[in-house]
This record gives sequence, structure tokens and C-alpha cells, in this order.
Amino acid sequence: MNQINKFLNQQQLKALCGVMAHTSKGLTKDELTTLLGQCAFNTVDDGSSRNQWGYTIGLNKREWLYNCLATELNESHSFSKVFSFVQAALNPAIYTSIDKRDK
Repeated sequence: MNQINKFLNQQQLKALCGVMAHTSKGLTKDELTTLLGQCAFNTVDDGSSRNQWGYTIGLNKREWLYNCLATELNESHSFSKVFSFVQAALNPAIYTSIDKRDK
């Protein structure tokens, strides 16, 4: 039986994040955060802040997701959590409600 090689290079990881966190057709930041939590990822700070003087915009969703996945890869040196995240995100059961069927 052949074993599947679980490997993504930086370009492929960025492309994956671009699809999953697409502005209009991808997952929302709340959905991404939930999935990352379910897969036991430590999310990284996106750099946004709010105080009495204003609001600082942080990373966009794609860059933030890439940082979360890349941080996990750099710490664990394993793609297993990244692939479990992809499997969780592609689970059709989470898109059964009428408002999520377009995704």
C-alpha cells in the first residue's frame, strides 16, 4: 500500500490560505478561529488593536491564517495538524445550514 506524502511548500501553504480565507467566498475569521481551536492550534495575534484613540488594522485573514499554520509547522515540524485543519474545514457537515451552502 502506498503512503501519502504529507508535505506543502511555502507557496502551496499560501495558496491554501488564500482559498480558505478568501474575502467573499472563504470562511469568516470566526469560522477559521473555531476550526483552528478544534484542531488544537495556538492562534497568533493579528496585530489589530482598539483603544480610546482609535483602531489599528492588523493582518488580513489570509496572512493571519498563514501565520497560524506556519507557526504550528515551525514549532512541531509536522504537517499532521495542518492536514487535520484542512480535513475539518472541508467537512461537508459544517456547511449544511442554508446560509452556508454557498461555501
